Amino acid sequence: MRGSSLSHVDVLQALQPFIVTVWNGAHPREMPDKVRAVFEEAQRQSREPGGNIKLIVLDKDGAVQGSFYPFPGADPGSLGFDKERMGRYMLQQIEAITADMDLPSEVSEREQLALPTTDQAGVRILLQLEHPTMVHYQTPVVEAVAFSAAELEALRYPDAARQVPAAALTRWFSQLYPPARMDGAGRVGEVAGTLTLEPVGELGGERCALLRGRLELTLLDRSSTEYGGQVELLLVYTAEGEQLIDLTGIFEGSFPNTGARRGPVRDITMRAVFESSLASRPSPGRGTSPR
Repeated sequence: MRGSSLSHVDVLQALQPFIVTVWNGAHPREMPDKVRAVFEEAQRQSREPGGNIKLIVLDKDGAVQGSFYPFPGADPGSLGFDKERMGRYMLQQIEAITADMDLPSEVSEREQLALPTTDQAGVRILLQLEHPTMVHYQTPVVEAVAFSAAELEALRYPDAARQVPAAALTRWFSQLYPPARMDGAGRVGEVAGTLTLEPVGELGGERCALLRGRLELTLLDRSSTEYGGQVELLLVYTAEGEQLIDLTGIFEGSFPNTGARRGPVRDITMRAVFESSLASRPSPGRGTSPR
């Protein structure tokens, strides 16, 4: 989860009886009709000041039971960006609104928590930012993206070094942004840069290639913040080079720490690990020998 309060263990426990949905946008006029109707009813019931994140609780029939902001007042820093304080505050708000609701005392057993994956071969991105005080930057983020046909075509095995536009992998690299951004849409709007894909020999009878270069990213916030870093991925293909079957690699970059609460650091270090999501290697039953 990209945030602080929502990743607090007690908040997650309190939300288990609910189906949690999210709408993200820059202005209420962009809301779908059903979302806008819920939002307007919540606004009618309570006009308390707050930021640009609002949580609304509905009952099983879809009626608004109450709403709240994840921090007291209009200042998102009112709880010092402390994960424990923010988590306790959100839990108190949830408990106050749901006190008279007929919630199940027990919820069905859930599968053991696991990293996100994809229904078909893809890439998993594990991202973390380093900041000495801002817990929403410290919160680890894991995303999974299935390969598209266009991405696999862009990454087809290279007989010789060639250039690959970073924009060809926009769906991957657009996951590289700070969690819990409360400024504009808070997501990546543009991926730029030119990467080099070159063969680097064989490993266990399988062909390997290296994809590396500098990424330039632009965030969809009020300042159109620009940031970037270096990416280096090892790609593994079948012996004939016909199919991408594995990948692993890293991204290292920095995000500018701006604004009134910039604190003790100027640039926030970003690190991400890329790895295969689901085994994309052919199974022994498809004509290959087990290794």
